[in-house]
Amino acid sequence: MSTNRAMSMAQEEYINKLTSDLYGWTIEDKIKSMNIRERYMPVVGEIMNSKEIHDFKDLAMAAYKDPKLRSKLHHLKLETEWAVMDIAGGCNEFGCQRPMPTQETRVRGGEENRNMSRRDRERAEREGVIIENTDIYDRAEDIEHVWEEIQDFMNPKSEMMT
Repeated sequence: MSTNRAMSMAQEEYINKLTSDLYGWTIEDKIKSMNIRERYMPVVGEIMNSKEIHDFKDLAMAAYKDPKLRSKLHHLKLETEWAVMDIAGGCNEFGCQRPMPTQETRVRGGEENRNMSRRDRERAEREGVIIENTDIYDRAEDIEHVWEEIQDFMNPKSEMMT
């Protein structure tokens, strides 16, 4: 047996012991009690046999055969990824985006507030997260742009679908 496999087995044993001591069950017991095959496999079967999945498969096959459609689908995918990354941050194969900028605030009092402007003092007296309106507006425009492209793509009379 390799050293890595022995270490992996030791970690699994430790985790099972830990969960058993803390919760009274092991991870294996919990998985067995979930009865995944009988509870979730029928749902997965229904999803895989749904009209939406069959439509998606047909679209994928059409995109496989038509380079123009494949290119448009790829562009739509990238636009969607960038819109999501504008809001939540993240990376794809072309780069990374920072999440929407926010400022955390906390309640302040006394000496800290004395030298602040009224606007800064009111902002500092609140606790929470502040997102500038311009940032929200920019993200909303990005989402609207992507939504319009999706609508154009899904329109059966569009130039892509003919």
